[in-house]
Amino acid sequence: MRSRASAMVVSLGLAWSARLAAPFPRSAVRCRAPLQRLMAHLGFPAGERVLIVGDGDFSYSAGLVASRPDLDVVASTLIGAEEDLEARYPGSSANIRAISALGGHVRFGVDATDLSETAALVQPSCIRFNFPHIDGKSNTKHNRALLSKFLASAAEALRGSRGRVEVSLVEGQGGSGAHGERGLGDAEAHSDRHWRLSWMASVAGADAGLLMTSVEPFTDQDAPGLEGYVPQVRLLGPADV
Repeated sequence: MRSRASAMVVSLGLAWSARLAAPFPRSAVRCRAPLQRLMAHLGFPAGERVLIVGDGDFSYSAGLVASRPDLDVVASTLIGAEEDLEARYPGSSANIRAISALGGHVRFGVDATDLSETAALVQPSCIRFNFPHIDGKSNTKHNRALLSKFLASAAEALRGSRGRVEVSLVEGQGGSGAHGERGLGDAEAHSDRHWRLSWMASVAGADAGLLMTSVEPFTDQDAPGLEGYVPQVRLLGPADV
């Protein structure tokens, strides 16, 4: 069992002027009440079209569709076919059926680092990636590159819109130093080291034309019943700057 980590919500905005271990249950549909409280905390606006990328077994999307019927959810994965997904993530087919039955949509073969075609078809107002990571690697350099490529692709896909991008990270990956996360701005003597070991989310966002606008913590009480890491949710979106 991994120790619980603090979590936070970091908001960034577009500036156009110039499993590892995901904590979500294997079957999110069976944990609807805890997920509903989590979704309410995250506060997706009613009627929003949300594109979820890299969703593994689709448990997160299934929980989101079940708890927020007012949203238009499009769940996606890089894996090209349902049978291949089921082979890798047993039980994912049940989540796909749940998503479809509740009015959501599922897309296969979607590369989170190349979203132009998918975004043009889906036209999302929010693009979300939970716990981006390179399979089989814990190398910070590789994961930092993945995060940067995703943010660049998502920002470009939403260019000219009022959309936003959301990324979930565990404690220490973001490097914000806010609300106790070790990173840039942390008062501890070794904050520079923590920053260098982080994924430098704010820098990746800035390189993609995104600006950090707020950091908001949430606690275990906001996501009861979720074991392992408690996520950080990093929000990126348009802002008047």
